[in-house]
Amino acid sequence: MLIALRPVSARISGIGSCAAIVIFFTTLTFILTTPSVWQEGLDFPCLPGPIDQFLIKDVVLLAAAMWTAGEAFRAARTVR
Repeated sequence: MLIALRPVSARISGIGSCAAIVIFFTTLTFILTTPSVWQEGLDFPCLPGPIDQFLIKDVVLLAAAMWTAGEAFRAARTVR
């Protein structure tokens, strides 16, 4: 919701993007503790099931949140 407020306030959108970065980075740490990702004889990460693939989508969402944070804070700086 905060990211969507970019037309209203770039600073608020940047804060929302930073919150998303924290959330997606935290979710990505589950890759290290999910048992099915570490399978002997297979390369890391092994992503056979939907749960493991669910975690990988956070890589794209983390990158998108980083991009929107940079764009929003850059816009907020030029408005001043």
